[in-house]
Amino acid sequence: MMKIRTNDVVEIISGDEKGKQGKVLRTIQETHRIVVEGVNRVFRHMRKSAQNPKGQRIQKEAPLDVSNVALFCPTCKQGVRVGHKTTPDGQKVRICRKCGNEFEKVVVRGKRRGA
Repeated sequence: MMKIRTNDVVEIISGDEKGKQGKVLRTIQETHRIVVEGVNRVFRHMRKSAQNPKGQRIQKEAPLDVSNVALFCPTCKQGVRVGHKTTPDGQKVRICRKCGNEFEKVVVRGKRRGA
């Protein structure tokens, strides 16, 4: 299970894009990769066609490995490690390991555990 989800704000912690922040657009569970908005941009060259008579160079985001990013904590103002905590009502919550700030509650599909 990945601790990073779609629409999370993350900070890049290694590679050419180190220090940049962006929103997660998509997660790829099978390969443990994520696509971050505005980070790791690559060019896709389009061939000439009837719809596109001149050809094109399209710029898009390429996937990053999830180990190269950290969830951004608005309280700490930096990328942090993520932990989990169970609330008294039985819901699982992601927390910041540094300051203890709670992120949004995790929606569990189906029955709740321990219920």
